Amino acid sequence: MKYTYDDVDGVAAYLFHRGENAESYGLFGPHRRDGGISFTLYAPRAEKVEFAAASNDWQGLPMKRDTATGLFQITADVPEGDSYKFKILGEGGWTWKADPFAFSSEKIPGTASVAVPLEAIPEGEILAPPLYSIYECHLGSWMRSEDDDFLNYRELAHKLIDYVKEMNFSHVELLPIMEHPYDGSWGYQATGFFSATGRYGSPQDFAYFIRYAHEKGIGVILDWPCAHFCKDEQGLRYFDSTPTYESDAPYFAENRIWDTMAFDFTKPHVRSFLYSSADYFARLGIDGIRVDAVSYMLYKGFGEEATDTKDPANVREESLYFLKELVGRIKARHPKLLMIAEESEDFPGLTAPQASGGVGFDRKWNMGWMHDTLKYMEMDPIYRKYHHDALTFPMVYAFNERYILPFSHDEVVHGKKSMLNKMYGGYEEKFAQLRLLYLYMVAQPGEKLLFMGQEFGQFKEWVDHEELEWFLLDYDSHKSLKEFVQALLKIHRDHAALSCPLPAYEGFKWQAVDEKEASSIAFSRIAEEEEILVACNFTPTETTLRLPLEGTYLRLFDTHMKKESPTPEDGYLSIKLSPYEGSYFIKE
Repeated sequence: MKYTYDDVDGVAAYLFHRGENAESYGLFGPHRRDGGISFTLYAPRAEKVEFAAASNDWQGLPMKRDTATGLFQITADVPEGDSYKFKILGEGGWTWKADPFAFSSEKIPGTASVAVPLEAIPEGEILAPPLYSIYECHLGSWMRSEDDDFLNYRELAHKLIDYVKEMNFSHVELLPIMEHPYDGSWGYQATGFFSATGRYGSPQDFAYFIRYAHEKGIGVILDWPCAHFCKDEQGLRYFDSTPTYESDAPYFAENRIWDTMAFDFTKPHVRSFLYSSADYFARLGIDGIRVDAVSYMLYKGFGEEATDTKDPANVREESLYFLKELVGRIKARHPKLLMIAEESEDFPGLTAPQASGGVGFDRKWNMGWMHDTLKYMEMDPIYRKYHHDALTFPMVYAFNERYILPFSHDEVVHGKKSMLNKMYGGYEEKFAQLRLLYLYMVAQPGEKLLFMGQEFGQFKEWVDHEELEWFLLDYDSHKSLKEFVQALLKIHRDHAALSCPLPAYEGFKWQAVDEKEASSIAFSRIAEEEEILVACNFTPTETTLRLPLEGTYLRLFDTHMKKESPTPEDGYLSIKLSPYEGSYFIKE
């Protein structure tokens, strides 16, 4: 195999070493050059590095260390699509590593990188459709082929995106699609931070998925785990046989919650690496990035010991700096890209502008609302009157941040039960309460997120290696629940009072907040001269709410598909609610 050596871009390397290169995929990874494909590698403490490819029977070709930048480089006449790895000689001997900047990877169980040059991957435009509701999806188990294998990104585009469009979601959010060796990690333990996993096809196939979604008006959000990486030998762990991407201190190098390695944000090249990973997917045209495990990054000892999350001394300043720089750099380069934080510990100002001292995320998951609401819905209704604050307290902080209300994959695994089976009672009660829960959720301030299968009421928990229970749609209860969610999301999208993108206190008003004995509430959502009255009964008995409201309110939508409107009586509005009924009324 013929090979040569080219000069390394000194400016790009300088910025990479300083932690200021947000497009270092232009320096590293496969690139077309005269004479073949160029490869550049960061392995600062390696004694030697060799390039090995399948087309050369995995015989190592010596890479040259560039004296000015310290990077290793080679240009080899390998064919596009060839599998390759790096052989690295360090203090621990020879190891075989995948390319950290590879844009494509072998389908598991293969562990090599695939020589797809950046120039062969189409760039995309960020669509940035209005954010209303998100369909969270795990591509490997949403739907599978007839022989129980993965579908290709292109097949998924036509099946999944068409379904998301039909259901009236505005966005699809994909559990991590960065290359990962273990299916059971759901993508959260990655080896390829620039490589859309080969399970579902090539990077060109993934680019097609994004393009097709945009043609249908659907935004694409990626779940992006940047706190840690897996320990598998081909990955980043001890990359040049010494700590390269993890901390030099063994205690801080490992993530003991997930048995992975933690990124060391004090290292400038780590920051460049991660900024560039996010920027690379933005280059493909994705519309949002959901940053995973923000609480773990921000708080010392998070998840391992008692942690005072209110103590500023417990904050990891290097992580806070990284997150601010991440958001700032990505938003400067891609202003329309949504940056979303998954953070569970109420860190202040995550969605506040950086100019006012915040971190600058566009949205944050409202984990407190989710936990309180699900706990309430799981209890026997006879006890709900003692926990009425689960319905009322979230409004105390509802406008402190810009929230997304999530019922995510984490809530339907590991013995937590499916959404349908969380609901208290028998078969019919479960469906009635799930409809009520979804109607109540959509009426709350903030955008919405449902995990796949929740829209038609799977009975069993999510299983990551099986497709959803689509056969359930042959049964009326599940089919009608799907149709209810479809109609509900259209109501949400079509009415500004429910979907106002900038929720504020002025857009929310309690109408019945103290109906503890009846476990019922009523409130108004107001925007753009439109007012929608929301009334919910969380008990299995009929109740009547008398609200001091004047004017005419017409029934817009409800869980029981009624048609009658409430009756005005002497300055009051009398609303009769059936068991587990939720209703929207629009003011004339």
